[in-house]
Amino acid sequence: MSRHNGGSRIFAKVLTRHFTNYYFRNKKRTNKPKLGCMIWFMIIFVILALISIAGYVFNP
Repeated sequence: MSRHNGGSRIFAKVLTRHFTNYYFRNKKRTNKPKLGCMIWFMIIFVILALISIAGYVFNP
């Protein structure tokens, strides 16, 4: 069970790193915040919340 939790943590770290790279690359190009970036941020935030909740429920 702990291995699954560690894997989800690594997965979350990779996701956040990829998102920040993508977001800052786009921010340099344009000053306007894009709606797509906000949608991606919400999707990733929900996924991370679900992963952390699942890890907490299955690994109390």
